Amino acid sequence: MIQSLKKFYNFIRKSEEKREQEKARFGKIFLGYTMIPLIIGFCLLANNAFKQSSWTQITASIVKSRIEEPPSSKRGFYALVITYSYKVAEKTFLGDGPIAHDSERASLEHKQEDMYPSGSNIQVVYNPSNPSESSLASRATTMPYLFLIIALLMTFISYKLIRTKPLPSPVPSENY
Repeated sequence: MIQSLKKFYNFIRKSEEKREQEKARFGKIFLGYTMIPLIIGFCLLANNAFKQSSWTQITASIVKSRIEEPPSSKRGFYALVITYSYKVAEKTFLGDGPIAHDSERASLEHKQEDMYPSGSNIQVVYNPSNPSESSLASRATTMPYLFLIIALLMTFISYKLIRTKPLPSPVPSENY
């Protein structure tokens, strides 16, 4: 009687352990596959950053600057957005983009007055094949490489998670 209870207890314990192992393995595989869109996103960011690194840099003039409020439904950051004009081949183009973010509006108001008043100059880059396409000049030229390194690390982690070892098949005991 005690022997059969021990066998029954061991059977229940082993099946629970196997269920936990299967659950952990499924979670790792699921996480590995959900990382794939993130990897693709980082590769696209790197691609865009590499494209912009080959754009032509030019001095533009700030036309106006404004502070955008964070979304009303949630807490967020204020954004200092500048509108600038630049000339390419005697043709004037306008562009705009965020230059700074902060949780306090007063900080951005000081930056707006001190660093980015109307009429001051700022560096922008534009696409030589489509001069109407521009962006504020990036200070970090290492950004594309950073995105690629992150994508490679995530690819490695994703591969390791997806390639988890299958559970060993149960070998029938010799005592039938």
